[in-house]
This record gives sequence, structure tokens and C-alpha cells, in this order.
Amino acid sequence: MVYTPVKPCRLVDTRNAFAAVYQGAGAFTGGEIRNYAVQGGNGVCLSQLPGGLNPSAVQLQVFGIPVNGGASGDVEILPQGSTFGSTATLVYLGNVLLTSASTTARINLANNQVGVQVRGGGANVAIDVVGTSRRRPRPRSTARRYKITVRSTPSRSTRLAPIAPRVTS
Repeated sequence: MVYTPVKPCRLVDTRNAFAAVYQGAGAFTGGEIRNYAVQGGNGVCLSQLPGGLNPSAVQLQVFGIPVNGGASGDVEILPQGSTFGSTATLVYLGNVLLTSASTTARINLANNQVGVQVRGGGANVAIDVVGTSRRRPRPRSTARRYKITVRSTPSRSTRLAPIAPRVTS
């Protein structure tokens, strides 16, 4: 994977506190799942990403803000359509004002979406994109390949001869 840092961008803010691609939807209730598209050239805060980038993963900074002091829970971020419940991206405590974590989140490559689930007590969530990852392109070799030919006469030196490049389909 090739990681590319980007200027931090607020993708989600359920509190409507800061400008975000997805803002103001209100706090998550326990067990609720929401999906968010991550794509370049959307004209909001992800405009620094080239259109059609289609990253396979994004580096996120995730913030959990409990809606009441007695409710703790966790946030899980997976490719949209995945089965939730096997891990936690962030655990937040009801008596802590704000909890944050950094994570690399894989994306559903068919629609460029991540799914976010909040479990336990409800919470507001803010998510910043701080980088993207793409599969490393296959390297194209520009080096010439050589075959070593050794002559049977010991007085002759070894000589290198170019080999025709292999053609693969």
C-alpha cells in the first residue's frame, strides 16, 4: 500500500460543530450504523484529493463524544456492508469528555464507503481524514536484462549479451 498524507479534513461531525462533508445528523444511538462515502473531488473538504482517487483505505482520526456522563461504548469502522461486532476502533467512557484514536480504515471498493457503528451508550462522532492508501502499482522495469555467456577457452573473458524482454499477458 502507498500512503499519502493529506491536509486534515472533517468527513463527519454529528454535532454540527465544524464544517464537514456529513454534518449535523445528530448523535448515534446504541447499535446504530451509518455509511459515509470517501472520495476525492467532492467540492467540500476532500477537494484536495484528486477526483476518482478511489483509495482502498483511509487514515482516520476518530473522536467519540458521549451524549451523557453515564454511558460508555465503542465505535467500529469497517468497509460498508461488513459484519460489525468483532472489533472496536475506539472505546469511549461516559465520564470522559472526548476520546480519540487514529486508525486505518478499509473502504468498500465498489462504492467507496465506510460503515460506522456506535455500540453501548449513544455518542456524537467526529471523523477526520488525514491520509489515503492505495495499492502499490506494479513496477515497470526499465533495466535491461542480460545473459551471461562463458566461453570454454579460459583466456577469453565473460561477456554480457542483452536478452529480449519477456512478454507476459
